[in-house]
Amino acid sequence: MKKKLVMSLALCAVGIAVKVKADDNLLMWRLGLHQHKVTNNISINSQNKMTISLPKGWSLWFEKDKIPYNPITINSESLQKYQDRDKHQGQYDWQKNTSPKVVTYTDKNEKLQSFIYNDNQGEADLLINVTVDSPSKKGEELALFFRTDEGVLGGTTIFKESKVVEMEEKTEKEQEIAKLKKQEEQRQIEKEQKHVEQKLLEDNMLKHIRENDHKTWYQRLGDNIEDTWANVKGWWKG
Repeated sequence: MKKKLVMSLALCAVGIAVKVKADDNLLMWRLGLHQHKVTNNISINSQNKMTISLPKGWSLWFEKDKIPYNPITINSESLQKYQDRDKHQGQYDWQKNTSPKVVTYTDKNEKLQSFIYNDNQGEADLLINVTVDSPSKKGEELALFFRTDEGVLGGTTIFKESKVVEMEEKTEKEQEIAKLKKQEEQRQIEKEQKHVEQKLLEDNMLKHIRENDHKTWYQRLGDNIEDTWANVKGWWKG
């Protein structure tokens, strides 16, 4: 019984280790660093499912490595489903292509393209759930573009392969640590320099006091006359 328990625990540990290793090798999307500011709320989970807040009259579309890209699902339905709704528009047993409206078209290369449009009449933003493919290679980028209700570009959000973002975060952290270290070293140098200057000033003052202590009364008188004469000449010139 004891041997079986040990064996079960060992197999369980191996299974967990394999799963962790597989998860480590899994490519997924993450928001890139230093994004252009957009007002749209966007989130993405480890299954590459995005939730996007789209204002009234706005539309969005995707590009992967600067090539138009279609998501796998939009609100849990395939692009083909939205196409079929347009084909059967007006038929009682077909749901309308609305909220959001998914517009599909064929480009010059005969490839199907799409964009998502908030055709709601209400003023509230429309929450759209979009599932995209996992990155197929390291360094891949996915861009999300917004067009406003005035027909102009409303912003862009860039997603990068997670390993790349991790490396960028690591590099930035190392650079920030190096910068702080350099600043601290500079502060120490300035502090030591100030200490040396202060010590030199104190030593000179002590030297001057000692020299004054050893002067005779007529030497002190001569010094006072020299100082007074220097002040008078300065007054005449000034």
